[in-house]
Amino acid sequence: MAPLFPRRSGARSVRLRTPRQRGATGGSVDAPGTDDVITEPVLGWIPASVGAALVSALATWILAAGVAVLGWLPGTTGSVGEALGFGSRMWLLGHLGGIRVGDAPWTLAPLGLTLIVVICLNRTATFAAHQALLGHLVRHGAQPMDAPTRLRTIARVAGLQTGVHLVVVLLVSVTSPGTFVGRVLLGTLVLGAVSTLTGAAAGVGARPIAALPVWARAVPRAVLAAQLVLISGAAVVLAVALIQQHERVTALAASTGAPATGTLTLVLLQLAYLPNLLLWSGSWTLAAGFTLGDGSIVAPVQTQLGLLPAIPVLGALPEEGPGSRAMLTWLVVGVVAGAVAAVTVMRARRRARFDETSLVGGLAGVLAGLTFVVLGWLSGGDLGSNRLTGLGPRFPDLLILAPTVLGISGMAVGLVWGLVRRPLRQQADDPSEEETVVLDSDDSTGGPDSTGRPVTKDGADDEPTVVLD
Repeated sequence: MAPLFPRRSGARSVRLRTPRQRGATGGSVDAPGTDDVITEPVLGWIPASVGAALVSALATWILAAGVAVLGWLPGTTGSVGEALGFGSRMWLLGHLGGIRVGDAPWTLAPLGLTLIVVICLNRTATFAAHQALLGHLVRHGAQPMDAPTRLRTIARVAGLQTGVHLVVVLLVSVTSPGTFVGRVLLGTLVLGAVSTLTGAAAGVGARPIAALPVWARAVPRAVLAAQLVLISGAAVVLAVALIQQHERVTALAASTGAPATGTLTLVLLQLAYLPNLLLWSGSWTLAAGFTLGDGSIVAPVQTQLGLLPAIPVLGALPEEGPGSRAMLTWLVVGVVAGAVAAVTVMRARRRARFDETSLVGGLAGVLAGLTFVVLGWLSGGDLGSNRLTGLGPRFPDLLILAPTVLGISGMAVGLVWGLVRRPLRQQADDPSEEETVVLDSDDSTGGPDSTGRPVTKDGADDEPTVVLD
């Protein structure tokens, strides 16, 4: 069994040497090969995974607790312990959990804090998995990991780090009154599994997408590109609303009467909920709209509001009443998002037939729309028990409109793409479209072998050389 803490005395190193590349006449075309030295890992994978979980948990808790203490400083009531307790509960809320503030249940997760938790878990998992990879290279003489070993390493690192993080969250939950422990643990398990698995895969150089068909490899990029378009459009909508209603937003901020530190805390809290606001604005651009409590509607065609808390950013809401038809032009954001998703996939199948391109383009748009629906569902929740319940995008409106708008747009773009691009069989008669491969038997480098690599006359591949010091 490999030791948890590798020996540092007499440490070996593994040098990976890349040979010179040869030109068409056999001469060297670049400088001599470079040497990359891989030293022994700093930690074994077990302490690295445990440390990664503890560091990510501590870093994000300090961030949440620091904001709570900053808001407590200007107050005259309460203690620092109560402020830290509230910060701990907000930290648990950032794990997609639920807490009680007084008698009011809060389940509206600050997705800004959630995003920070995901990034910390992901990057620390990458470090832990990379330590495991370095240990494998040193022990096995720079022999790369095979597929089963990679999968085991990813599962071990992700499982251990997620488990330790889950234990920390459980300890904080049971010591924090008013916490929905089951909901917090479920959210932590989902966030931890997704974050650590992707981070550990990156740490050992695994690429699961490479096992998919060529056209399917572009689907994740297409979905991500569509989300970026939707979020960008939502950011424009939110910015325009804040500019148009800046007087009301400023008046609400001044009405709080908070000192400088209190104002800073309020700004930080609103930034923590900024991803939620962007997702709600994205739902608004798709004409689904969102709600801010029981009976309220904020949509391009209708706005109906009731009593709302004096939160400055809510001053950007439109006036009550029916909206103008011109507001529906914001649907172009969803149309562009579907088109971008389709084009991203089509670039992997440049010469496919029009029926295939329309089907794949529509599928990419539907998947992008469903992904936005899931994100919108995560952005909703409650901030109380009576009026402020059910905040977030309107369902089932978003579930219907998002896949429909993006799917129809993607299908239309895919159809046009397939009709404009000529099929391969039509290009067979066009010599300009053909590729010619010329093999020169007098060349010092032969033709490509079965793997596509150039082979020298003596049959040796230009593979990297491994030297053990």
